[in-house]
Amino acid sequence: MNFSVFIVACLALYYLLDNLALAGIPEHTPSVKGFRWWSTPIEYAGRLYFTVDNYNTSNRRGVLYYYDDSANKLIKVDPTTEKEHLQNISKPVKFAGRLFFWAKVKNDLGYWHRSLYSYDALSESLLAHDIELTTEEEINSVSDFKVYDHKLFFGAKINGSDRKLWSYDPFNRELTAITPLPPEVKKGRLDFDESFNDTLSFTFLDFDGYRSHHYIYDRKNNTVSGREVPYAINSETLSAQSSQITYLGEIYGSCQNPDNGGYDQELCLQDKDGKISLVADIDTASQGSSVPGEFVHYADALYFTANNSGHGRSLHKYDVLTQNISTVPGFSGKPSDSYSGNLLAEYNGKLYFTLYHYDSSDKKSSSYLWSYDVKTGQYQEIGGFAVDNTAALFLTEHNDKLYVGLSSRAVYVYDSKTEQLSPWQPQIR
Repeated sequence: MNFSVFIVACLALYYLLDNLALAGIPEHTPSVKGFRWWSTPIEYAGRLYFTVDNYNTSNRRGVLYYYDDSANKLIKVDPTTEKEHLQNISKPVKFAGRLFFWAKVKNDLGYWHRSLYSYDALSESLLAHDIELTTEEEINSVSDFKVYDHKLFFGAKINGSDRKLWSYDPFNRELTAITPLPPEVKKGRLDFDESFNDTLSFTFLDFDGYRSHHYIYDRKNNTVSGREVPYAINSETLSAQSSQITYLGEIYGSCQNPDNGGYDQELCLQDKDGKISLVADIDTASQGSSVPGEFVHYADALYFTANNSGHGRSLHKYDVLTQNISTVPGFSGKPSDSYSGNLLAEYNGKLYFTLYHYDSSDKKSSSYLWSYDVKTGQYQEIGGFAVDNTAALFLTEHNDKLYVGLSSRAVYVYDSKTEQLSPWQPQIR
């Protein structure tokens, strides 16, 4: 056989097998056909909206879909012309009756060109907002959106500027530069803290200089105050939106414990002035790190999950009035239960959480769904997912059901009425 023909044949076989795997033929894990990656869904206009990588159609990435419950169908959102395709969609945010996101229309000039769009589900219309990211560097500089003071806030480099915090008023179409962020920082990320007391708190993380630049924006007098704090006592975890909560006037999250050399993650709070202090060292073992997260204000206290060197990940309760932290008893966790893929949510009067467990006997990892009833004090293992080596990515309630997304591309649905946990396999349109 001619060598070039052999190479072409091998490449053809590779792409055939790769496409079969992506399409789920065969598929040993229950996943949606052709979808490689899911975003955390957002509920908008009575629907669940997902940003996904869709390999069903011309290897397109960052496509927006919504789920039609009644028909069990995923429907692509693409309110453009016949020759255009909306793609490369960033994480959407719900604001002013619309979804806002950065996106690219396929026939735009320049591969890296993106614009700010908003989508109205009622009229199925797409609106461009004349704010563009024209280079790869500008696209990589964009943070997530934060809705505050009837505006959208985000960090970005726009029109050749240094990295700044911006606000955008979609009603008046006004883009305003709030404050420049450290220009010397080459690698970093901007995270928004919870907003309260007429201020917006945000942190810029400098990955090169191991520093956190903390800022507070006061909308009353339109001023920004800032300070630089050592990375060892103000970690990125506290300022990540998924790992913090505003509770009784303060922000709770996790930070690096300064009493232990800054090596372990423990429960912290941030007051209205931006000062971060340690609330408790939950895992007191030498170099033990509890990594508290997934905070939920439920019933009479603040609930969250945290590690313990003795029994792995478990549920904890914090009573802010008595300042007492306790492990919620009765959980039969294992020392190898991990915070990786750990989620917590309230659903139909109970707390539901996921755990990621590694079994040393068969060298496999898997995720499990549990519930806790605060009235009866009882735990229940709902079930495991028939997927090896995967972690949970999202835990979202919609139309009286709980959706669990896994890193394997699989999505499961739990119905508390029937107590059934089953794979979610909608049709695609």
